[in-house]
Amino acid sequence: MTTSTHAVRRGAALAVTAVLAGAALSACSDSDDESSPTVTVTETVTSSPSTSTSTPTEQPGDTSGASSAPTSAAAPTGPLPTDAQEYAQALIDAWQAGDRAAAERLVRDPDEVDDLFDEDDLTGDPVFAMCEGAAGSSYCTWNGTGYDIVVRVANEAASAGQEGAISEVDVED
Repeated sequence: MTTSTHAVRRGAALAVTAVLAGAALSACSDSDDESSPTVTVTETVTSSPSTSTSTPTEQPGDTSGASSAPTSAAAPTGPLPTDAQEYAQALIDAWQAGDRAAAERLVRDPDEVDDLFDEDDLTGDPVFAMCEGAAGSSYCTWNGTGYDIVVRVANEAASAGQEGAISEVDVED
């Protein structure tokens, strides 16, 4: 038996031993807590005996025993404005930047976001005109060149910084 084959078999035996030891320890556990860490052993074997490695990875809450790949952030995070005018302005800013994901956090109905982003004939940057309150909502208006955008914000949801506080977006051109 060559040194290379011996090293690969020894690495494989260590990996199997580590997996079996982990399984035995989890079977002996008297706790039903599913949030205990799971140890996953990953072995990479190449033709060179010195590059065979075993890497344990702890993943709290993972009961499958399989490791998962990291995910990229799909949607913006962070606190939302708690003032109706600032909340509506965040939507206008997201629309001007082409940031549909940010707009979707702010608007309750995805069709309203689609309608706003489908408006491709609007020219010039809209200028804030006013916000007026009525029956638990604020109606904030921006004037553009040949169009107005009126955003209806639910005051209670916006003041709490909740997602989806905008219930209506009207583009009047």
